[in-house]
Amino acid sequence: MVEGLKDAAEKIDYHMVNEWVKDLVIVKTFLGLKFQEAALKKGAEMRKTDYRLSDNTDESKGLMDISGVSLFQ
Repeated sequence: MVEGLKDAAEKIDYHMVNEWVKDLVIVKTFLGLKFQEAALKKGAEMRKTDYRLSDNTDESKGLMDISGVSLFQ
């Protein structure tokens, strides 16, 4: 098992890390934000109210809002 890990670690190169970072930051973050917006929109529809995406200040506090109701605090 340790030998397999060592072999895998030796195969990691700049290109592999670059592709992993692109996938994480561009693809997964973008998709995550789209799913977050869809969830907020559906929650607001269910409550018959408005929603808004968080700004930097909200995100630093871990907040998402549906018309003043803080979620995921």
